Amino acid sequence: MRCAKTFCNLSTLRGFEAAARLASFALAANELHLSHSAVSHQIKLLEAELGQPLFRRVGRSVVLTDAGKDFARSVRDILQRIEDGVARLAPYQKPGGVIVYTTMALRKDSSCREWRNCDWHYRTWICVGYQRT
Repeated sequence: MRCAKTFCNLSTLRGFEAAARLASFALAANELHLSHSAVSHQIKLLEAELGQPLFRRVGRSVVLTDAGKDFARSVRDILQRIEDGVARLAPYQKPGGVIVYTTMALRKDSSCREWRNCDWHYRTWICVGYQRT
């Protein structure tokens, strides 16, 4: 099923990810500066939209269902990719910036240290990025 815009927004996914990682709606709420009921409500709406439970409520704690574990992996990956994408935007805000993406092997190379010693008079910025494996 597809998520409706009102339920499956970034805030809802962050709430789900935090609750899944911390195994607690209360701890997730504290981390995200929300109320416990707000996180609980987000999860209920998400579960209704997806048509299946993502958590089993056990006393005061929560445990991911198998579907919840699978969905949590996907959500973590999505949120990490968004975070990485936002981080890659930073050099674009620098006037006269230059962006160079390379591998970790080149990053350790001595020539990379020379690149970092560029003429700062021209406000040259070098960003060495790599893809996580």
